[in-house]
Amino acid sequence: MSDHGRPGQDPSGTERAGTVRRLLARELRELGDGPGAAVRLLVLGAGDGRDVLPVLAGSPATVRATLVEPDPDLAAAARGTARELRLDVDVRCADPGTTDAYLRVLPVDVLVLGGVLDDLAEADLAGAVAALPGLLALEALVLSTSDGGGHDPVPAVREALLDGPFEEVADAGPLVGAHRFTGDPEPAEPGLRLVDLP
Repeated sequence: MSDHGRPGQDPSGTERAGTVRRLLARELRELGDGPGAAVRLLVLGAGDGRDVLPVLAGSPATVRATLVEPDPDLAAAARGTARELRLDVDVRCADPGTTDAYLRVLPVDVLVLGGVLDDLAEADLAGAVAALPGLLALEALVLSTSDGGGHDPVPAVREALLDGPFEEVADAGPLVGAHRFTGDPEPAEPGLRLVDLP
């Protein structure tokens, strides 16, 4: 599960956070230039929010953001940072592995998977990717990140996404992948479990 913000985090986490912020800021700029409602952002395995909250604070786009993190201390830290930055962000201490935690905010324009696909077996990873169209709006951006932990699972995640209705939009480097949803959105399914988290 996400170690985004835990003491002793791998130093590569700083590079990962910088990459996520760059990609997210670019997407919000592009979406914010168009007409329509607020950009819908969902972060699963949000940690303390360090990957996304600074971007939201500096973005001119109107963003409806939901951060889901199972660790109560990290969720509390994310809420505190959001208050300090005067952000209207919904931080939920809940299991990001099931749609019940965020069903009412679906579909989203940007989905950040903060380490939730780490260490999955091939079949489980394929099943999680197959469920993503139920979370996503048309042409949504998916950012998949990893905490490292001695290996980089992003290449396996990238391969699984490219086997589905996704195309790579940026070579983000180690620990981050960026993909555009090219398929048709599907109705969100209540109680759908993407992954089983420890």
